[in-house]
Amino acid sequence: MSSKIVIEYSILFSSDYHIGTGLGISGIIDDILYRDSKGRLVIPGSTMKGIIRDACEDIADILGIKHCQGKLIKGKGLCFDKPCILCLIFGSPFTPSHFKFEDARRRDEFYKIMGILNKEIRYQEFLSRVEFHNSINEETGTAKEGFLYSYELGKKSEKFIGYIKEIIPIKNKDEALSLIIAGLRFISHIGGKRRRGKGRCEIKIEKINDGSIKVEDVLNKLKNFVNKE
Repeated sequence: MSSKIVIEYSILFSSDYHIGTGLGISGIIDDILYRDSKGRLVIPGSTMKGIIRDACEDIADILGIKHCQGKLIKGKGLCFDKPCILCLIFGSPFTPSHFKFEDARRRDEFYKIMGILNKEIRYQEFLSRVEFHNSINEETGTAKEGFLYSYELGKKSEKFIGYIKEIIPIKNKDEALSLIIAGLRFISHIGGKRRRGKGRCEIKIEKINDGSIKVEDVLNKLKNFVNKE
């Protein structure tokens, strides 16, 4: 494999989801969803990068693939001169990420149909809703006064499309690609409020490069990577 890797994948939610900004709209919502400058809901590339890395770490642990944590953690090692496969893919304080994780977006055609393209809409009832909750007093089992909070949920609808692109040539392309694909397929939830059943999803690999690379062929190469370890 000589050309740079480009992975196109889709995210289809089977439940409402919450990928919050930590910002709110006074008197309406305490935590709103991420949107781009045109008011369109997006899943930030940084969010996907973190979720995919967590999935890849789990897979590496299951398969016995050696790796570090990608950051300085007491009692755990970090790659320096010889970065592990995860550091090459996702980066670390000493190794640049060899891949760019772009924001996942719905197709422009979807927004044209909805009639909101090029319009600044901060709150779209047909794409999101607001959910309210109250903090519970553990001693009395009753709601705490003055602790009502709200957050915006994205409604399940048209799938999101995301791209992962190789930006720095990586020597062990097959290993990197197989681990990323396995990580994507390992993900079952995205975003916060998972304990409340939010963010259930299915991720599908739509295309690798020009479509000439098959997903199953890529995953089979992961076995060779494990055997080398």
